[in-house]
Amino acid sequence: MGSGFSVRDRSVPCGVVGDLTHAFPRWQFYYTSELRGLRFFTQLLFRHTPDHLMVDQTLQVAQEAAHVYLFGQLLEDHGEKPVQGDLGLQEHLALRVAKPPLTMIGRLAMAATVEQLALAEYNQRLKRKTYACDCEKEALEMIVEDESWHVDHLQNMAHSIDEQGVEWAKWRIQLRMAADRLREDAGPLGAGGELFRAPLPHGKVH
Repeated sequence: MGSGFSVRDRSVPCGVVGDLTHAFPRWQFYYTSELRGLRFFTQLLFRHTPDHLMVDQTLQVAQEAAHVYLFGQLLEDHGEKPVQGDLGLQEHLALRVAKPPLTMIGRLAMAATVEQLALAEYNQRLKRKTYACDCEKEALEMIVEDESWHVDHLQNMAHSIDEQGVEWAKWRIQLRMAADRLREDAGPLGAGGELFRAPLPHGKVH
């Protein structure tokens, strides 16, 4: 598990290796997605977390808060104001599910799918070296280290509600299909770590 408290040293120059104008919308999207996750996981901590998972859930909240900070820091350090947008990964995914999950287990499955999508996107950008600056690279590396255990933790949370895991399995299948549709809609841009550029499904309005 990552510490959840990693922050970038702002006194170190941020060597620009790409087009920052192109990076700003992506960072805002990541910022929005991580902020949405933080809100959900904080609610989860206070309302639905059993005692034996409280320490892990507290760490996840701390890590999500650190991720919001890292992307907000990236934007501010390059003269941009962090703004919570209308569409994060959560909304893009929900628009591609026939019936958005409303039960707690369904929402946990949604969160797990979002975590996997984000982790894949961050890893893809690191692998292809398509980050816009050294500071983005450092932030992504910190976040990837943190995210590695989150899906297993969310599954443990779901199983604390439903030991058989039937509803969890059902939602995970539906949401994986929705994630596949999102990647397909994004096309080559999605493969390159640009899921935020996916058009909204036909007839869907957020």
